[in-house]
Amino acid sequence: MTLIKYRPSNSFLPSAFSEFFEQDFLPSNRSLFGADLQMPAVNISENENEHLIEVSAAGFEKDQFNIEMEDNKLTISAEMKEEHEEKSDENVTENKKQNYYTRREFRSSSFKRSFTLPKNVDGENISASYENGILKLILPKKAEVINKKKVNIS
Repeated sequence: MTLIKYRPSNSFLPSAFSEFFEQDFLPSNRSLFGADLQMPAVNISENENEHLIEVSAAGFEKDQFNIEMEDNKLTISAEMKEEHEEKSDENVTENKKQNYYTRREFRSSSFKRSFTLPKNVDGENISASYENGILKLILPKKAEVINKKKVNIS
């Protein structure tokens, strides 16, 4: 048995035309110049003592991150710029004083993510670490929230 995908058409155009016009001309995560526009993936978890935010940000260095907290809003951003140039001195004469290069490559990438934190986060004691392409932020809960006990009804 052969299965055929059925797509009801609400359009007056034949299916070949409608499929052409429904397609994206650019992948959703690329711009015209090939730069990634994706935000890094984030895992958020919670236990009784803290919240944990893990940001998948491979390729960045530790000093390229900027973490700020203002008015219960945590903002994580990073920016990377790389440039590689190979110069060739062959064909350059003393009369010709301009830069001559055979290959020049550059790349830049950046992102910015913001999170509104719950009121139980102790903003003064947030810690962060970066290892193997994962930025980990530990957001401890306030002591008075941790010490609260839940009363069971019998």
